[in-house]
Amino acid sequence: MGFPARRVYSLNFSEFPDLDGLVIKTRSATVGALRSFLEVADREEVEVEDQIAEFVASVIEWNLEDEDGQPIERTVEAVRAHVDRHYLLVILRAWVDTVVGVPAPLERRSPDGEQSPVELPPMEPLSESQAS
Repeated sequence: MGFPARRVYSLNFSEFPDLDGLVIKTRSATVGALRSFLEVADREEVEVEDQIAEFVASVIEWNLEDEDGQPIERTVEAVRAHVDRHYLLVILRAWVDTVVGVPAPLERRSPDGEQSPVELPPMEPLSESQAS
């Protein structure tokens, strides 16, 4: 029995209130896809045609619906036809951020605590070194 080479992620849209309720589960991106995304990430006008195909291929499940409340198929053509460009860019960014992002910090194991009741010895200046 082998080990799966790609992890599964649930994308987080908590920073985008207008996407409240959106659920997307994906596989991780391939290294090639990540490189492609990161190359275009900082451009002002982003052309994402290649990235759409890689993203859609990674989707395991989503609850995107069209204007009539019908589920949007997980195909590049359906995404182009039904998903607003702004939402698409937010979704793609969430996918990349989730896949390459830093995991949430671990829980703190202990509180800050109090200052030690033990008094430290006074500090004295070091004596000048003597030539040998």
